[in-house]
Amino acid sequence: MKRALSTLAAILIAIHAFAADSTESIIQKAQAQAQEQKKNILVKFSASWCTWCHRMDDWLTKTEPGQMVAKQYIIVTLIVDEAEDKKSLENPGANDYKTKLGGNQQGIPFFAIIDPAGKTLQTSLRTSEDPTKKPSNIGFPVEDFEIAHFMKMIKTTSKLTIPELAKAEVSLKENAKKIKGGS
Repeated sequence: MKRALSTLAAILIAIHAFAADSTESIIQKAQAQAQEQKKNILVKFSASWCTWCHRMDDWLTKTEPGQMVAKQYIIVTLIVDEAEDKKSLENPGANDYKTKLGGNQQGIPFFAIIDPAGKTLQTSLRTSEDPTKKPSNIGFPVEDFEIAHFMKMIKTTSKLTIPELAKAEVSLKENAKKIKGGS
């Protein structure tokens, strides 16, 4: 009996710990923080193996323009699409939330900007000029059209000034040259 109660207690603790990292609870905490700080929320979908996700994280955390952009938002990273042996890293409900935001069948990083109430303001889905093509995910922006879409997202959801936006755009373009092997 004592062992059964001990096992039950361990299961309940594990369930509680698992639930604490659920997408729903993470988003609710971010919404409360965003409300308090009068910011929007940048929700990034990522995975441990995703090079482009890491490049986005590096730009947001290791470059001055990226840090400037990051300070405009409450940033939430949700883990999805892990290999079988790393499924435990995924946030429960993250794939469903990605689908809700329009990211079903899209690669990562996929990201969206939502307001403190949870309303979607922008996503990394870019609509093609060709009406016969479906919207596509820009991921970490490297191509000119991707950078333009990302900048539109930032311009419409942040309080950055025109010179600050220009600085972020220049940084992304310089980063793109490095990634593509240019000078």
